[in-house]
Amino acid sequence: MKSTRPLTNSWFQIALITGGLLVIDFGLNPLFSQSNPTPPATPTSALATPLGPRAGQTWTNSLGMVFKPVPGTNVLFSQYDTTVQDYGAFVQATGRQQPGGICAITVKDNKAGHKTLAWPVNPSLSWSNPGFPQGPTYPVVGVNWNDAMAFCAWLTQKEQAEGKLGPKQMYRLPTDAEWTTAAGTHKYAWGDAWPPPAGSANYADESFAASLPGPGWPRIPGNDGYARTSPVGSFAANQYGLYDMTGNVWQWDMDWYQASMNSAQVRAGYPAFNKDGGGHTLKVLRGGSWRYGGPETLAIGYHDCDMPGGPNVWTGRRDRTGFRVVVVISAP
Repeated sequence: MKSTRPLTNSWFQIALITGGLLVIDFGLNPLFSQSNPTPPATPTSALATPLGPRAGQTWTNSLGMVFKPVPGTNVLFSQYDTTVQDYGAFVQATGRQQPGGICAITVKDNKAGHKTLAWPVNPSLSWSNPGFPQGPTYPVVGVNWNDAMAFCAWLTQKEQAEGKLGPKQMYRLPTDAEWTTAAGTHKYAWGDAWPPPAGSANYADESFAASLPGPGWPRIPGNDGYARTSPVGSFAANQYGLYDMTGNVWQWDMDWYQASMNSAQVRAGYPAFNKDGGGHTLKVLRGGSWRYGGPETLAIGYHDCDMPGGPNVWTGRRDRTGFRVVVVISAP
């Protein structure tokens, strides 16, 4: 069953008022009236006890992000990839600038005259305009590891100040081990079947191929309805209630990439994966994206990687890369 995350009160919800007077009823408590203008005092005990996330319990934060428990981890996982509206709230609150563009899909002719896909830097594009339509509940793309960590730091500080998180609770990216646990016990998020059953995930299929000029592009048979990203919750959740653990967008992890994370078979097909920079150059990416359509690259065990950021402001920012956050429910 599909479960699309609803819009929350955010900078996306703008009322266009044309003519007349618009009266909005915010459902104020009758206590806040002319006859009783002073709200009741909040008990000191309530202020001292944060209404934060708890082990084994689903929890919703101040942005409307839903978090699910995953057995075997000490965190709660966001049910969805971080959305455009989530990231937009962060940018609006902090004024964070993102100049320099992102690496975006394009088609070019190679030396033999054949059309191939490439991802050059497009300086006119950004997370808010990645080169294809995005709505508020679509996963944000065009963000690097540093951007994702800055989002986590902002949200942690915000909700600790609001009393929604305890002093030892925080947001961060999942570790590679946590992500692997949350992805489930099958080869793919939908199970072990290949090709994927209809409605499984957003990957490179007929809709993707049809969006490119010319015939013959590799794809998985069938049509998931989305040539690029899809709204979070558009496809079936995995066994822990998490959506898009395969497909839609790549997800950043906390860990540095190491060659041993991929099998010898994978490394043989992608020689670059044999070079890990000593385990402190590239950050791990998991889950595949709308661009990928192979049984190997969509498998849960597959690890991609990219630079977390760098002297070039676009480094690590791609139109197929987003992130999912976790909330730490207890810490030493």
